[in-house]
Amino acid sequence: MSQLIADYCSAQTLLIPESLHDMADARLIMSNGKASIFHKLIRQDMRDIEFFTNTPCLAFVISGCESFSSSEPEDFILSDGEMLFMGRNLHMISDFTNNEGPLEAVLFFFDDAVIAEFLRRKQIGIGERREVHLPFKIGSNPSISQYVSGLKAIYRDLRQMPSDLVGVKLLELLYLIDLLGYEKRLLSFLTGESSLGKRRNIKHLMRLENACRLSVKDFAKLSGRSVSSFNRDFKRLNGVTPSKWLIDTRLEKAKELVFEGKLTVTEIAMNIGYANTSHFIKAFKDRYAETPKQARLGHMDSFIA
Repeated sequence: MSQLIADYCSAQTLLIPESLHDMADARLIMSNGKASIFHKLIRQDMRDIEFFTNTPCLAFVISGCESFSSSEPEDFILSDGEMLFMGRNLHMISDFTNNEGPLEAVLFFFDDAVIAEFLRRKQIGIGERREVHLPFKIGSNPSISQYVSGLKAIYRDLRQMPSDLVGVKLLELLYLIDLLGYEKRLLSFLTGESSLGKRRNIKHLMRLENACRLSVKDFAKLSGRSVSSFNRDFKRLNGVTPSKWLIDTRLEKAKELVFEGKLTVTEIAMNIGYANTSHFIKAFKDRYAETPKQARLGHMDSFIA
């Protein structure tokens, strides 16, 4: 059964292009295996959508404004007519807020056969790898915009198209981009591996619902980094070590649960990742100058008064 991208990504990472076939707000224009073109129309806010590119992907925004972020600090903000190139094997996060209308975009996916044909016509050997790929953005261009508009208008309602048509249209797009003077970056996008590897966005991971119960080692593994790399990248982004962040986050969550009054002190300790209740009580008292029980009684008294 089809579902919205935002609903799907509330619990899991979107694998693209494969998962898009089952999304209600992404309509397939044409495809042949992984070589495919999708039309995306998002009407509701779409926050913290994590996806993984299984093949090189180009996102073109027709209207609206969508932001993208990877494991690096730089964010990419796309508005009307702008496009973002994302290489294969890349974790990304996208965000859209419907302040001025829906988001309309077209997503292009290039499989190995299309890439090989483009390189052959450019007389570039498949083994001639360029530098590793980083996502990059290209501003609006009338020729590309007209190409996308024509593609949507001509093929949106056609069915049973020949399987090789998508390859022809993707090659046409690559030639258009090549003519704009982006040959070097285009080749790295098509042939290079992402320099980010399979690293994930740290800030997105820290917003996981069960973040309190995870260890620094858990976060490092989820982020695709070694523990030392995770510690370094986390401190660079947040100004504190992940250990301190986890302690602060756990105790803030603990205070909410203490005031809520539904769980015992032992249950709260387990809920926020403390295996030892005594250690939790000591940490809580060091932070708030009173035990969890004293804090709960004081909170209850303030309501009675």
